[in-house]
Parts: sequence; structure tokens; C-alpha cells
Amino acid sequence: MVLIQSSASSLIHSPDNLTVPQFLLDDTYGHGTRPTRTPDTPCIIDNETGRKVFLDELRFRTQSLATALHIYYGINDGDVASIVCPNHRDYPVCIWAVHRLGGIVATMSPSLTTNELAYQLQIARPSIYFVHIGCLPLLFQAGASVNLPADRIIVLDARKTVPHRSLDELIRKGIDPPHFIPRRLFDGEAKKKIAFLAFSSGTTGKPKAVAITHYNVINIIDDFDQAMFAADFSLYITYMGSSSICISCYMQECRWYLHQNSISRNF
Repeated sequence: MVLIQSSASSLIHSPDNLTVPQFLLDDTYGHGTRPTRTPDTPCIIDNETGRKVFLDELRFRTQSLATALHIYYGINDGDVASIVCPNHRDYPVCIWAVHRLGGIVATMSPSLTTNELAYQLQIARPSIYFVHIGCLPLLFQAGASVNLPADRIIVLDARKTVPHRSLDELIRKGIDPPHFIPRRLFDGEAKKKIAFLAFSSGTTGKPKAVAITHYNVINIIDDFDQAMFAADFSLYITYMGSSSICISCYMQECRWYLHQNSISRNF
């Protein structure tokens, strides 16, 4: 019999009582698998503009948006928000704000056809709709079959005048009111609490909405982090506005985001 033993230290178990934004953004909980980050290291760099987004800004925008979503849309535990958007620096902000409120994010590709998007909207039944300005025509066409409520649409990069609230407007509105205080999950609750609805490819029939829990996401980030980045080495994500985002890419964003010595990576 051959006994193989690794010289590496034992893996630390992932927390099962935190949401994804609590694990990624909050210092309060101090879980042993969350790497530290220097204040002068950007979390996100926009590939088109070179704009750098740091941890404090991510926290601020996430918290302000969560507060506004709670006040103006009544988003609460178990509500679903859809997002139709190419890679964008505020993509994780939208996700984490919904998670702060206990909600679920249904990720939908901007490369879907009208019928494909309509089907996913019918399955997910979102309470609010995040959409990039360039994807508005697609959402309107698909939304015709689900009686899309125009007052529940939130537009990213709303540079033109549109009859919908912009993401930046909502973030501004969420600055002054008392911030929503997310609750801490019970032990083991993150293994059951749904964070995402990610649609399958549909190769064997209609796409299925796959439920992904907060623990699923955190555990994947943790495993990757501890196994691949044991040394002091890290990556940040550089966004490419032309490519679409999916749940697997979001996972990678979280992984790259956690580390502090930066080299550029494009997806």
C-alpha cells in the first residue's frame, strides 16, 4: 500500500453562516479563509476606461443600492432580481445588493434571443430587472410576453434619457436613509439559501434554472483560493465590455477579486 501525504496545511472549512457579500466585503466576521487586502489595491479595473474601483467604493455602492432597493422596491428575503448585462464594473454591485436583502439573482445572458429571454423571465419571475442600456430593446421585446412592469426596470449606463431609474440614481437615493442591516445566517443556512438561478444550456430540452446556494459559491472560491493561491500571488479582473457574463465567470471574478498582488486578466 502506498501512502501519499501532502506537506500543505489542512484546508479551512468554508463558512456556512454567511452570504456571499458578507464573506467578500465585510471585515466584521473575520473568517480565516478570507484574505486581507491593502486599501491601495483595486478590486476592479474597467478595461475600456481604465477606471479603478477599490474595496471601499464597492462596499459603499453595494450598501447604498441595497438600501434603495429595499425602500423603493420593497425587495426582501426570497425576492428574485434578473440581470441582463454584458461585463460591467457594477455587475457585482447589483448582485451583492440583492444578496444583502436576502434576494436571489437570476443571471441572463445579453446574447439570448427574444424567445429565449422570454422563457427565462417566465421561469424566474423577477421582482426587478437590472438591464444595461444596450440590452433594453431585447428586454422590452422579451418582456412583452410576461407583462414586463416598466417601473421595475433599473438601467446600467443610462447615459441617454430613458423613462426608467438608473442604477446611479438609485445608489444616490440610498446614501442618506438608514442603511438596511442584513442579518447573519444561522449555522448551516448558507447551504440551503439560494443565491443564484443560473440557466443551463438547454441541450437536452428547455433550459433549467439551476439553484446555486451561497455556500456553493463561497466553497468554490475558498477551494480555489486555498489550493491555487497558497503563495502570495493574485489576480484582478479586467472587464471586457464586449463579452457576456455568466455564473462561472462571476465565480472567477470573486476569486480574482480576493487577492492583492495584481496582474491583468481578460475574459
